This record gives sequence, C-alpha cells and structure tokens, in this order.
Amino acid sequence: MPSRLPRAFCCRIPYALAVFLLAAPAFAQEPVGLDKPPITADGGPALEPEYPSPATPLNLALTGGIITAVWYGGALGSSYLIGDQPYADELRIPLAGPFMAFPQMLECKPGDENCTTLIVVVRSILTMLDGIGQVGGTGILLESLFVPTAAERPRPKKRSSFRAAPVVGGSGFVGVSVAGEF
Repeated sequence: MPSRLPRAFCCRIPYALAVFLLAAPAFAQEPVGLDKPPITADGGPALEPEYPSPATPLNLALTGGIITAVWYGGALGSSYLIGDQPYADELRIPLAGPFMAFPQMLECKPGDENCTTLIVVVRSILTMLDGIGQVGGTGILLESLFVPTAAERPRPKKRSSFRAAPVVGGSGFVGVSVAGEF
C-alpha cells in the first residue's frame, strides 16, 4: 500500500506550478510625486533632518572610552582578586578576555570546596556582562568616527572700522592718527 506522503506531494505539485505559471507578472510602476517636496501630517512641507552638533563625535568618543575603561577595570580588578584561578590571565586581556575566560569559568578547580553551582553561574553571568560592556563601549567609540554632524555655522564676521585723521601740531608738525577696532 502506497504511503500518503508521496501522494500528497504528487497532487499538490501540479497545483503549485499552475498557480506559479498563471499568476500575473508584477510590473514596477513609476514613482508618483517625486517632483514635489515631502509633506508632513499637518500638511506643511517636511523639514530637513536635523543632525547633531559638531561636538558629538568627541562626546561619543569620550563616552565610549570611559565605558570601555570602566568595564575593563572591573575585569582587571577581579582578575587580580582571583589570581590563583586558571582564567585570571585571560581576564586581563581587553575586549576578548572575558569571552576567552568564559569556558574555563564553567568548571571548578580540583579541590576547591567553595565552588558551588551558584558561584559558577554568578561569575559566568558577570563575566559575560563585562565582555558585553567592553564591546559596547568600543562600539560607541567606533560610532564616533561615522556619526554625521551638522555643518558648523559660520560666525558672523565683525566689520573692522578704521579712520584716519590728520593731526596738525605747532611749528610745522603734521601727522596722521589712526583709530578703530578689529
């Protein structure tokens, strides 16, 4: 007796081919309204997008650097606190260290009576959070290289004004005085 699975496929394949072949082909339409400016919901023209100030890349770089340094400081400090563990040296490596130390953290050192399942879970979670914090801070730091900023607005130039005035002194002295501001 033939199984039901091949018959199900045999009956549905012709139907699928018929739908595929007889379906009307889709054609792209010309875009409408590209010659007009975009309109907002209230009916007015859409505003140009506002970009952050030119100081944003520096602020992002500082923020990312501080976040990375704080999370790396946590990993470095904990590596010196647990200096006798086999994964302590890996924690001292920036960015990749927590991820390199993670597999070794899942095991207890032979003869360690204080190693319980709770300790293994907590230190594994903290190590992964530390690694994610370091990578996140580095991502923010790298974002500072690519963030678009608004063009710096030119400052209005002060018009300098000078005036020269003749100075006539006694006994045939003649001079010129210049006064003004930059």
